[in-house]
Amino acid sequence: NHILQMLALVIMNNPGDMTAHSIRQERARALSALIPISADSVDGNVIRAQYSGYRDINDDLKNSETETYFFVRAYSRSDRWKNVPFYLESGKCLGESCTEITIRFKGPGFCMYAGDDLGHCHNILTMKIAPHQEIQIRFWGKSPGLDYKLEPRDLSFSCDSDALIPDAYEKVLYDCLLGDQTLFTSTDEVRNAWDFITPILKNWKSVDRKSTRTLFQFL
Repeated sequence: NHILQMLALVIMNNPGDMTAHSIRQERARALSALIPISADSVDGNVIRAQYSGYRDINDDLKNSETETYFFVRAYSRSDRWKNVPFYLESGKCLGESCTEITIRFKGPGFCMYAGDDLGHCHNILTMKIAPHQEIQIRFWGKSPGLDYKLEPRDLSFSCDSDALIPDAYEKVLYDCLLGDQTLFTSTDEVRNAWDFITPILKNWKSVDRKSTRTLFQFL
């Protein structure tokens, strides 16, 4: 649910003002525009996996098929996001604990410095939420010298480590006292999120029956 909330914030239209009603309304519309993943397309857009060694933790887990990782590729009906894939991913024991949003921009149709080699020249915006709050921008520019080559340049902004940043639950409790519902999901948001998730859950087990070994050895 947190991942879908972040996705809604990224792809929602301009709410027009900063009121809770307008923002929650646009988040709900963004979620309602997600295209449900049908039984025919679940294999190509959903992965559920279990990290190696999970079943060795104790005897109770030796036959467990509980997932410790999932991946979902989603699309929106919105004209703005037509044919743009959204990759939703979460898991345990992935080597690094982090929460972040990465936006990969389309490459240019032509660049005088890169020639035909534009496959990797994508500007990238990364918003890191945890464990550190930081915004990074990677863009491509001409490398110094006489050669016509591109190289990545990184810009970053991070919150001062000495700054007093409230804990997430402190913010939630503070908003409760103020009656500010901006960060709270509305009934429409919850309903629209479940409209997207339910078809996946209905076909969750069928994916495992088709390729259990492949999925559980994904990591």
